[in-house]
This record gives sequence, C-alpha cells and structure tokens, in this order.
Amino acid sequence: MGADVEYRPVTKLQTGSPVRLWPMALCTLVWLAVITIGILGNINDTEPIPRRVNHPLVPFDRLVRKAGPLIPFTAVLPRMLMPTTSRVASAGAATFAIYLLITVVRIVLYLGVDMVAPKSLADHILLGSSMYAILSSEIAVLLKQLADIRKVKVDDDEDTAAGDGSGGGEGNEQGAPAMCAMGPPTGALQLSRAFVLLLTCTLAAATLGDMYFTARYFHTAHETGVTAAAGLCIFQIPLAVWSFNTRAQ
Repeated sequence: MGADVEYRPVTKLQTGSPVRLWPMALCTLVWLAVITIGILGNINDTEPIPRRVNHPLVPFDRLVRKAGPLIPFTAVLPRMLMPTTSRVASAGAATFAIYLLITVVRIVLYLGVDMVAPKSLADHILLGSSMYAILSSEIAVLLKQLADIRKVKVDDDEDTAAGDGSGGGEGNEQGAPAMCAMGPPTGALQLSRAFVLLLTCTLAAATLGDMYFTARYFHTAHETGVTAAAGLCIFQIPLAVWSFNTRAQ
C-alpha cells in the first residue's frame, strides 16, 4: 500500500522586497534633463507667449488637460488587479492610497495658488510632475516584480530537481515537486506585467514630451523652473523614498 504524498506549496516572496531606487532615480534625472532642455529653448522671455503651438503631442496634451490626474491610473489599476500574495497586495493598497493623496494635493495646490497668486504657477508642469512621479514609481515596481517572477521560476526549477530523487529535497519531505503559490502560470503573469510596463513607459515618455513643449512654449523659464522644483520636492522625491522603503507592490 503506497504512502500518501502531501504537496507543500512554495511560499517565496510572500512579503515582497524593497523596490530598487535606481529606476526612479534614473526617471528623475531624465525628467530634470527634459525640463532643463525646455527651459534653455524657452522663447517667452523675449517674445509673447503663443496661444497655440502645433507639435506632435497636441492630442496627448489635450487629454492631459481634460483628464490628466486619471492617466497614471490606467497603468496602476491593471497592475494591481494581477494576482499576488496578501502581504504584497496590502503594500500595493497603501501605495495606491499615496497615489490618490498625490492627486488630491496637486489639485489643492492648484486651487490655492490660483486664488492667492493667479498665473504665478505653471500648472501644467505641476500636473505633469505628479503624473510622472506615479508613473516612475510604477516602472520601478513592475521592474522589481518581473525580477521576482524570474527568481521564483529559477527557485522552483531547483526545488523540483531536488524533489525528483527518492530521498526528498527542498521542495518537500516526500521528494514531490514544489508548487509555486503565485496564482497563474509564471509565463502568463510575466507577460502581463511586461505589457503593463510597456504601457507605463509609453505614458511616461508622452508626459515627458508634453512637458518639454510646455516648458519651451507656454510658460516663462522662471515659472517652469520654480514649478518643476516644487513638483520634485512635493511629489517625486517623497514618492521615491516611500517606494524604496515599502515592499514590491
């Protein structure tokens, strides 16, 4: 009579791991470079601000003006709906709340400054900064999650190989193959996250381009510089610190 075999699921990565800082740092450097190039090409200190400029990102610019605060969430929500462990999901919910807070703070700042000192703030730059902060954070999270998926696959292969013998191995005491408790097959999950990463990078690149044209044509260099610095200190740096100290959502 054969012995009953109990399969014990692998519990790797159930607590996630801190998001690496370098993707957000790189995104921030690119942001600063784009804004600086826009300021250096600025024409509004010597000429009147144009009412309209035809550039390749006009359709995206119109979308940003109408629904800018919602654009990053078109990438955030699909990523959050993907299966993950309970602790990672909890960290993701906390980060989602931070994203909402960033959106609310940007709206409050815009309304407050507009009441006290109208036209002293480059609102489109501030909006772009809040959008880009969220998108940069998502890029870092997705890169970390993709790396974690690859680690799970390698570790599971090793556990399965160890469990092939009659004496057992790390997979479980009975020598049975280990099972990964990460939801759907690793390949499908990896492909889904890669697609969302591509979407997020596309939105981030479009935001950068729109901010370049905004900095060059629609505000003075002083307005752009002050607003970009404010956005960096209020949105981008704090969110980078938060993402680095929390878990991979």
